[in-house]
Amino acid sequence: MYLYSFQWRYGHDKICRTKQEGLKEGDLYVGGNDMYVALGDETTRKVDKDKFLLSDRVDEYYPNFFSKKTLTLIHRLVHEYYTSYKNVVKLFVTGEVADLFNKEIKTKKKAEQKLVVFPDVRTMDNHIKTNPAYNSLKEYVILNGTSTQVQKDKARRGIKTGQIQTLFCTPSQLFQDRKNLTEISLIDTHQRYYKSQQDPRYDTREICKKLAEIHKATLNTTGIQILD
Repeated sequence: MYLYSFQWRYGHDKICRTKQEGLKEGDLYVGGNDMYVALGDETTRKVDKDKFLLSDRVDEYYPNFFSKKTLTLIHRLVHEYYTSYKNVVKLFVTGEVADLFNKEIKTKKKAEQKLVVFPDVRTMDNHIKTNPAYNSLKEYVILNGTSTQVQKDKARRGIKTGQIQTLFCTPSQLFQDRKNLTEISLIDTHQRYYKSQQDPRYDTREICKKLAEIHKATLNTTGIQILD
């Protein structure tokens, strides 16, 4: 089983391996002063099986930290943008991993979840303020690059457990582990802000297409249509 380490680097990436049996993909584990998420028996990038073998035993800390759908997206991002797992996982987990679930929400809903992505903060603010339909929404959150870590962590827990049904965000905040994503909306798809200039150099429009495919969700777009 391959593990992603939140603490240490192994070579150019943060991937190590364990022979311990019984581990499950997506679960979070602790051991040897580190925390790990199980990636599965295969990785997208070639990792030498004779190197970086973990000697410490790990114990389950939080089950289903990443859902299978989120793991599928992570592996695909690493492959398609030829980048490292450490650069991709940090898109989904931006703070101290141990703090993300220190207040686990017991009630887990299966409500339909929506994602609305805007190219920038100004467009998002104007769109939300001028659209009366948003006034009736319940259990939603707004995130952008300037949101505090506390706001991001709280939102991540709510989205994962189904407490938050709608996420309005700019491109950097769309990477979440969701329970039941059914609809994605991309606003002003022609805007250049949808292309990341940092590794991994992803195109938000392509990420949303992959999300829709993995979750079998509806993808809606506005603006000049440049999607395939």
